Amino acid sequence: MDKPSPNNPHLHDWLGTQSAGPTPFNPMAFDPKQMMDGMSAGAAGPMKALTIHQMELMTYFSRRAQAFLGLPQRLSRCRTSSDLINEQMRFWQTAMAQYQDATTRIASAWSEAFASLPMGGGAAGGGVVFPKKPAARAEPQQQPPRKADVIRMPNGRD
Repeated sequence: MDKPSPNNPHLHDWLGTQSAGPTPFNPMAFDPKQMMDGMSAGAAGPMKALTIHQMELMTYFSRRAQAFLGLPQRLSRCRTSSDLINEQMRFWQTAMAQYQDATTRIASAWSEAFASLPMGGGAAGGGVVFPKKPAARAEPQQQPPRKADVIRMPNGRD
């Protein structure tokens, strides 16, 4: 068989037969978690954490917007002041629970992203190195200021 080249009409024979038949629909193809795992296979961890961070914030804000828009309907069902107070408490308790859930997921994403990084171990570990405190030295004697170093301000009496 000849070497493949652009002028060779039998190039497709060298590549083999390609089958591009229909594939069955995979409902999990649009799962955000699987998409993130697939995208981050070769990407850096902080990029994945940032994407999860944004996704969790958008989910939280959309849930809170839905709860806020449904608030008038829920408040219209209140007949007593205790019903009103209970509905307000339920609204804020749900808000805090959703906030805690979102921040927990965001924190775990960031902790996974930076778990593989080396811990600070001086200059070799890529950390910040501060100089050691110099040994205590005898303080030099303070000289009185020279006349050339003193700035005189006019005080109106001169």
